[in-house]
Amino acid sequence: FRIAPALGLMLEREVPEGGVELPDGRFVPARTKMGINPCVVTRDRGLFGDDADTFRPERWLRVKGEEGEAEYTRRVRRMHEATDFMYGHGTRVCMGKHLAKVEMYKLFATLFAAYDIKLTDPDHEWKYHNSWFMYHSDIPCTITRRNKA
Repeated sequence: FRIAPALGLMLEREVPEGGVELPDGRFVPARTKMGINPCVVTRDRGLFGDDADTFRPERWLRVKGEEGEAEYTRRVRRMHEATDFMYGHGTRVCMGKHLAKVEMYKLFATLFAAYDIKLTDPDHEWKYHNSWFMYHSDIPCTITRRNKA
């Protein structure tokens, strides 16, 4: 989900009356269209590390040398917020966000419990087509049904 987000275009909003000052001090005037691309947010090297483009699930686990529970919780919360950004934010958040997440959790848990899925070439670069939703293709893999225990 983070590496291959569903949305590939900006989640655009209009700056309200009075404008807005950005954290770096720049001013954006009222009625300016601005947004942020979820693909950019989920590849933020400052948040996900220098290998942000790499699928590395262990980045979500506790890191050696972290101060304690509070630091770990803060880091993981920031990563979750970045990946949740795909659903919008605040008053513009997707109403189906929680249902979509439950469906994905159920789908992936069921799929990976029933099948063994392996990339035939982990270094092969997938093809992407962006037309609001991201479409992925040319993902060579083998799918084998697991034995029922």
